[in-house]
Amino acid sequence: MTKYSRRLRAYSGPSPMLVEPFVVVKTYTAQWFRPEIDLGELALLRFKKRWTLRRIAAHLGVPKTNIVKKLKRLERSRNGKVAR
Repeated sequence: MTKYSRRLRAYSGPSPMLVEPFVVVKTYTAQWFRPEIDLGELALLRFKKRWTLRRIAAHLGVPKTNIVKKLKRLERSRNGKVAR
């Protein structure tokens, strides 16, 4: 027996008990479906009907930032660049 193991045994106290851990379970809903935005409909709503970004986002059920990104894509494609 080494000096370290004697010291460890002297300070160890009662043996540990196996106890069930306290478990909290939370359920979250996740949306994996990302609705595709039709660029033709987006152009119609924004430029012909003069809808606001907020109104378009509410109508299509997507965040306003997605509308802004799609509008930038439309603008790039209109300028002759490849739209992504």
